[in-house]
Amino acid sequence: MLMGMSAGPGSAARPLLAGPGTYRRTPGRSAPLPRPTFAGAVLLVAGVGLGVTTALTVTAETASQLTAPGGLATFAGNLTGMVGTYLALMMVLLVSRIPVSERVLGQDGLLRWHRRLAPWPISLLVCHAVLITAGYAQAARSGVWHEADTLLFRYPDVLIATIGLALICLAGVISIRAVRRRVRREVWWTVHLYLYLALALSFAHVVVLGPSFVGHPLTQLVWSVAWAGTAGLVLVYRIGLPVLRSVRHRLRVAEVRTEGPEVVSVICRGERLDRLPISGG
Repeated sequence: MLMGMSAGPGSAARPLLAGPGTYRRTPGRSAPLPRPTFAGAVLLVAGVGLGVTTALTVTAETASQLTAPGGLATFAGNLTGMVGTYLALMMVLLVSRIPVSERVLGQDGLLRWHRRLAPWPISLLVCHAVLITAGYAQAARSGVWHEADTLLFRYPDVLIATIGLALICLAGVISIRAVRRRVRREVWWTVHLYLYLALALSFAHVVVLGPSFVGHPLTQLVWSVAWAGTAGLVLVYRIGLPVLRSVRHRLRVAEVRTEGPEVVSVICRGERLDRLPISGG
């Protein structure tokens, strides 16, 4: 049995089943349709999470810490780091193929939000690195470059987190439209996969060094659960479920057919495709 997905610009993909020389719409199971009416509730939940993250950062600071040398820069660095990390987790969840999210906004809507959100966590995390370095340098009354060297090689997990930040920045640069047009999709996709590694690398230094976490075991637990939950959702829906379905239905690309200008049909071969939950979009 063959299955095709045909799409052009501005239109949703159309799932098809194919017999010898024929095509028809898939009569089997279909994925649930998007439910945009629930989008407000989802945005509310995300907003509450952002508010809690901000509140935890603000309440962890004391007046004496803010008035100390470098206190304001360090506080700004902590705040941009926490908010940037939270938004980075949201950015990953948007493209994790979670069924509930897709029913709310649809896959195309999730991708649009992902692209809109992406510049914010990258910019905030870069500001975090710069402000923390400047604040620590003021507190130690040393130069910025000297303090950067100290942070990288004497503070636990900072070097690993810096590598993670570099990977995030690389993904951001390669996604700029002018750059992406000159890069093969395989390269762009591979670089984006490193975002998962980048977030994993940055986790340890947040919990070990963040003022919102040091001496706050409940906050450490909540943040750890949030990270573990994000990782679990990615492993299940982004990796595990697609692999399971591909193996169960023995999916193979049989043909890629150009139907017209910017219109392509991808024909897949497999078994029991009428039981594969798919729909256009």
